[in-house]
Amino acid sequence: MIEALRLSPFQERALSVPEEFDLALLGGRGGAKSYTLALLALRHVEQYGPKARVLYVRRSHAGCADFEALCRDLFATIYGTTVRYNAQEGLFRCKRLGAPS
Repeated sequence: MIEALRLSPFQERALSVPEEFDLALLGGRGGAKSYTLALLALRHVEQYGPKARVLYVRRSHAGCADFEALCRDLFATIYGTTVRYNAQEGLFRCKRLGAPS
């Protein structure tokens, strides 16, 4: 499943930055910024497991809903049926890769 992920040079550069640093992902529409943010969230979840917390804020509900759909697709690609999403609370629960069953 993971082999299906192909990263752009922009995404590779963003993911190579240690998380101790803040990133400003700038640019116009269609630059894969949202997808990169989802990948950064995925990295955080894998690194911190049950202690991981990711907050995503947008100005509009529609913008947040777009990101939710993007994350649902990405996380399903990575975690398959082990990812759970509670739409009422807006929470994803993911079983980490390599975690015991």
